[in-house]
Amino acid sequence: MEDIPSWPVDELMDQLRNIFVRGHCIAADAAERLEDLFLEDTDKAIASLHGFLEEVRDINTDRAFVEAAAGGPNHDWTVPVLNVVGLMYPSLQKPVRERALLSVLDYLDGLNYFYSQNHVERMKEPWLVGDIIVNRRLYWCGFSEYHTLFAEHNSWKELQESLNTHPPLSPFWLAMAILWWPNPSPEIRREFYEAYPHLVDRTLDAIAGMTVTSAMKGHVMEGKDVEAGIQYRLSERYDPDMHARIREKIAQENWILLPSTERDWIQWKEIRERREAKPVS
Repeated sequence: MEDIPSWPVDELMDQLRNIFVRGHCIAADAAERLEDLFLEDTDKAIASLHGFLEEVRDINTDRAFVEAAAGGPNHDWTVPVLNVVGLMYPSLQKPVRERALLSVLDYLDGLNYFYSQNHVERMKEPWLVGDIIVNRRLYWCGFSEYHTLFAEHNSWKELQESLNTHPPLSPFWLAMAILWWPNPSPEIRREFYEAYPHLVDRTLDAIAGMTVTSAMKGHVMEGKDVEAGIQYRLSERYDPDMHARIREKIAQENWILLPSTERDWIQWKEIRERREAKPVS
């Protein structure tokens, strides 16, 4: 009986490690160059985003096969590029932010929605992630893992130690989980607000946008009262101590609702009405 050849497991693992190390280096370099380009020429940077993303996706020499097998691109390489957009996003004027948002959505819309959620789950900037969710509710990834973390660590000290050991995928989604009612403990919430005021402030902007536009969608689709929808979402979801601040953020309107999103709502409503009016055979 012939000997069955053994797989060179150690060699294969070394090759995989080298690929990932090389990939992270290339992705970090691409992110750094995109950041430099933003500082030099914002319009050119936004227009070049697709090219930077293609560059990091091409790290896999057999990209088509690898992405088909995996279901999509490696978010560990693409998200650092998207996070550069997030880094610059709050400082941009609203018309420029809209162009940046459209460029990011153009990329995410080309992926399987599950992979888009994987990307959004790792994105850091509240304003950018908030605007993505405002216009693509399908990409909401949730934050149940943070609620599990709160259940395991009841004190701020314990939570800090855990987060220092295992940093969150996204500061934004951690902040969302902190603000979501009724978790976590009052102590953790209070200490988090004091430790990260700027993150909390921008997350409240994102919450304002998601709350208002969700209520607006309910009005367009089902004729529901917008103010009642806002109040319901605040009372059911977010820390009551923050309701007044969210109301202030609503008045500031720092979010972006794309015209195409509003048109989609109307089209969905019309499609639903036609289906409901169709006689049952």
